[in-house]
Amino acid sequence: MKYKLLIFDLDGTLVDTREDLAAAVNEMRRFYELPSLPLSQVISYVGDGAVKLVERSIDGHDIEITKAVELMLAAYKRKICIFSRVYDDCRGLLKFMKTQGVKMSVLTNKPQAMTDIILKELELDHYFTPILGPEGAGCHKPDPGGIYKCLELNHVSAEDALMVGDHHTDLRVAQNAGVDNAFFTAGMGNDGGLKPTIIFDDYLSLKSLLST
Repeated sequence: MKYKLLIFDLDGTLVDTREDLAAAVNEMRRFYELPSLPLSQVISYVGDGAVKLVERSIDGHDIEITKAVELMLAAYKRKICIFSRVYDDCRGLLKFMKTQGVKMSVLTNKPQAMTDIILKELELDHYFTPILGPEGAGCHKPDPGGIYKCLELNHVSAEDALMVGDHHTDLRVAQNAGVDNAFFTAGMGNDGGLKPTIIFDDYLSLKSLLST
């Protein structure tokens, strides 16, 4: 096994959260008497944290951002795991990597509290050390600080780690930290024209690629 540490993004990588995120954004918009946005439009705003998601969702309207973020997060917390699901064969990959002694972490731009709830609700939390949102990381991706913290806490060097994600932010943070990256094409984001170390369409493929 080439890698000793896998660092996973959350939304669009481990868990398909698109419907619950879109529902929360549209509940916030209804508070301001704005029409709902289509799912695809909301998802195109995901990847850079809650504040950016809300800013993009109300762009062009004279709305105070802090209040809007509070409303969106409150709506999301109330219904955080209604439709969210673990991607097919992801659990199998996690179980396999654990048996191989590969360490695993989560690094996401999602708020820490929401991240912890989702991973616990979907019974994934026990696979990962550490689990870092921006509060725990002390920064947002693509700042490499979160990756450095994962490396340090797991006593792994950069050349032995792989960042797994579905967004160009994940690819960029890996490049900034000097670690390899794997891009999940079936997630919610895009590669932003960057060139990943590994490209995979499903978790069976990733398992095979990492086992060779």
